[in-house]
Amino acid sequence: MHEDIVLRGGRLAVAIKHPAAVGGARFDRTGFVAEATLDGRHTFGAYEIPNVWDPSKGAGLCGEFGNQRMLGYDEAKPGEWFPKLGVGLLRRESDEGYRFMKAYEVRPYRVDVIREDESRVLFDVHPEPCLGFAVRYRKRLAVEGNALRAD
Repeated sequence: MHEDIVLRGGRLAVAIKHPAAVGGARFDRTGFVAEATLDGRHTFGAYEIPNVWDPSKGAGLCGEFGNQRMLGYDEAKPGEWFPKLGVGLLRRESDEGYRFMKAYEVRPYRVDVIREDESRVLFDVHPEPCLGFAVRYRKRLAVEGNALRAD
């Protein structure tokens, strides 16, 4: 069980899911904001179903690298892996086109979580080459006063 990463700065506290706790084949696992609290009393992004973590049921703020066409999907044959940025390698199951809501089998990318200070965290994503594609990227989230910044 991975605890949320809580960033604090001034008036804002932001709870971010640990990448290993996100799961699923759709959303970027780095920077999945579960909840933001302003002035200790106004909460945003809370779960639609209280105390139940299920990213398919609506929770917080998240990102996705494409949902109509997927890099490498057309090149992968059924049973082979294709890359999904922010998630990992997904296994293509059939000759059907890519469906962003499908629960593909996932082999997640390795993500180093580097806590820089109370208000900042860096996610360093290590790719696994697949079908000639590989992307290593870094995402930093920082709370500055009453704002959350993503770089």
